[in-house]
Amino acid sequence: MINLPIFFRWSILLAIFALPASVVSAVAAQEPESAGPIAVVSLAAYDQWHENVAMIGELSGSPDLAQGLEAMLKIATANRGAAGLDKTRPWMAALIPVGPMFTAYACLPVDDLDALIDVVRPLTADISTDRGTHKITLSSGQTIYVARRGDWAVVALDPTTVGRVPADPLALVGELPKKFDVAVRLHVARVPETLRAFVLAQVEGVVAEQAVRRPEDDDATYAGRRTGGRLALGMLKTALTELDEVTVGFALDRSARRLTAEVLLVPKDGTPAARRWNEYADRAPDESIAPRLRDAATIAFGSWSCVLSQPARDALGAWVETMRAESLRDFERLASSERVEFEKQVTLSLFEVARNLPAAERLEGNFGFVPRDGLPAMIAAVRLPREGPWTKDAERLALILGRYPGVNTDMQTAEDCHGKVRLYRISAPIAKDANRRETLVRQYGKEVELVLGIGEEHLYFATTRDGFDVLARALAASNAGGATPVPRPLECSLALAKVFRMTDDMLEGAGGVEMALDAEILEQSPGKDHIRLMIEPAERGIRVSLELEEGVLRLIGPAMGTLGGRAI
Repeated sequence: MINLPIFFRWSILLAIFALPASVVSAVAAQEPESAGPIAVVSLAAYDQWHENVAMIGELSGSPDLAQGLEAMLKIATANRGAAGLDKTRPWMAALIPVGPMFTAYACLPVDDLDALIDVVRPLTADISTDRGTHKITLSSGQTIYVARRGDWAVVALDPTTVGRVPADPLALVGELPKKFDVAVRLHVARVPETLRAFVLAQVEGVVAEQAVRRPEDDDATYAGRRTGGRLALGMLKTALTELDEVTVGFALDRSARRLTAEVLLVPKDGTPAARRWNEYADRAPDESIAPRLRDAATIAFGSWSCVLSQPARDALGAWVETMRAESLRDFERLASSERVEFEKQVTLSLFEVARNLPAAERLEGNFGFVPRDGLPAMIAAVRLPREGPWTKDAERLALILGRYPGVNTDMQTAEDCHGKVRLYRISAPIAKDANRRETLVRQYGKEVELVLGIGEEHLYFATTRDGFDVLARALAASNAGGATPVPRPLECSLALAKVFRMTDDMLEGAGGVEMALDAEILEQSPGKDHIRLMIEPAERGIRVSLELEEGVLRLIGPAMGTLGGRAI
């Protein structure tokens, strides 16, 4: 949650209504259409924000933060504070259609509107009253209107809108105040066609501009920018035509001391997006090593599982070919040597494997960093088409790696839930005269090791310390059976304290004092230093969520501003 000084909220509220006023003033007096709001905003009650700010202050080393902001509010409002405001109920705002455009209003819970008007008076140029409606002239010269409706203060751009606000404004925001401290819900299907066309035209213009090749562009940069532009434009068109609702919300759980940001995408029934997303809810249990790797990878873990549309396959294939061509050009610029030729063969073999990715119906994989004697072993897996040519491409890669002088290769078999897995262990002793040999030995042992596992449906990788043993155990655990969850489209977790400590160790302290200090801050909340990103099926769509645990909130506190010379 962004915890701005409280009096800023009053100024921001006035500015929100001032900005669009010049656009809608010509149509604001027209009769609004009967459709519901285009968008609604929900803000937590004043008291709840006060408690949130107090918790942020405690975590960030400023225990008096909430009291300090209260004092600043009183200074800005001539010692009136939040007089007249009902501090126990949430706020709301709505954007409603007016002809081809829109207008807006906000509802603030009040128990004394006159007292609240006196609070904002120092922030305005003039206030006049006519039959219960307050006309407020801002310092910019723009005008807004405020009137009481039940136990709400309604703020609008024109007096006619005030009378059209429903008796129970909170009914428009539904469950949002109970779930989030601040949330916005956009009803995409209600966006006026003129506004849709305007947004689409603006993005098409940017994409066309980015599609022009620049003198400094290499092929990979140019192709990547063009592909990214096409994908972005396609996603926008899908959003404008196939989405019903988009909700963005932020919630600070004070009991768990965790901040969650959430995006909920709800498609229209019967659209291609709805059909694709429904597939995730019908998925079978995960048959990869991900469920077991998630438990072991306490440093970092990630997994992905998504349906590839034909345009996405085409874009992925084009990107692989572009990167392959660019890599070949890079090698052509190098002087010929045994090492350069070896690296070229390895790179081309990797691209031969990657060429199989667009043939898969799904793009699935996972990775994890598993602690081993204070250092990480990295494990990764990617799913490829069963009985595809990729197995021979992967075997060719293992063969090329084993040909390099001084490299030792051996092969063992293991099993995952799909069948046999051939594990190629490729290792080389660390030379006695190697640069930074002591560091390398501490991190890898006496040998540098790479493991390549070729299964029926998965290609596995493992490296750094004890990678072979860690991968073998993960495969055995995945083959042991037991209940496994349905894979999420995306999941990623980082334990920042461990990441910072191990990064600093691998850099031999070159990470600087800041990295060590950041780790110390994170370690003040043992086991609560995670950042988690997840995409998962929701009741009516797809949910994207980002979680920041207590330790991370401690860490980001100093970046949230200053109050009285102290970090907050």
